[in-house]
Amino acid sequence: MIDEILNKLRGLEPEYKVTLPNSKKEVTYTPFKMKDQKTLSLIAEEKSIGSIVKNLCELLRSCSSEKKPELLHISDFEYLFLQIRGKSVEEKIDLIIEDNKKISFALKIDDIKFEPGIVSKNLVVVDNIILELKQPTVMDYISVDSLDENLLFTRIVKTITIDKHRYDLSILKTQDIQKILDEVYLKHSNPLKEFLKSGPKLTYAVVTEDKTITIEGFLRFFI
Repeated sequence: MIDEILNKLRGLEPEYKVTLPNSKKEVTYTPFKMKDQKTLSLIAEEKSIGSIVKNLCELLRSCSSEKKPELLHISDFEYLFLQIRGKSVEEKIDLIIEDNKKISFALKIDDIKFEPGIVSKNLVVVDNIILELKQPTVMDYISVDSLDENLLFTRIVKTITIDKHRYDLSILKTQDIQKILDEVYLKHSNPLKEFLKSGPKLTYAVVTEDKTITIEGFLRFFI
């Protein structure tokens, strides 16, 4: 009897489709269920970035056809989560930002915009040294367990070419990649930061009495 009940319940679940804005991949999803409440509570209480993202991955695997969310770019990851949240709780998010004073407001998920960006780039250090850069995936944030830019540098540099010989850095440990980057000239840290900021992202513009404030960045909408 229990199997019959469960099968009927699952058969009646509403199913939705969405196209992820960056990869253009089509994904089906269902709203969160009662069993997902524990994971949602863990996310709300968790302090570790890596643990938060791991739990979010579990939610997306449970509620969507995307079974490898850790391989998504963060913009697709956020977008999929927001679509599921909108069908599960409500299509508004209450946020508080600080700009000289605290500003409270509610935003509609549909009003959050996708902004395309640079996904990959070659950075010429000197004539015979080239770094191949790629925007981080969700797994990269799990690996470094941080939003710190300097740690993320070790995840976005995928190869280094020296005198026409290309080395794959993805097979190295994070600390070994860091040793290599430590030898790169300091002036190239800004181009690395600019590349990180130039990637695809979700944004929302808050209009105040005297200016417009743009909200963007990983985990800003996971409320």
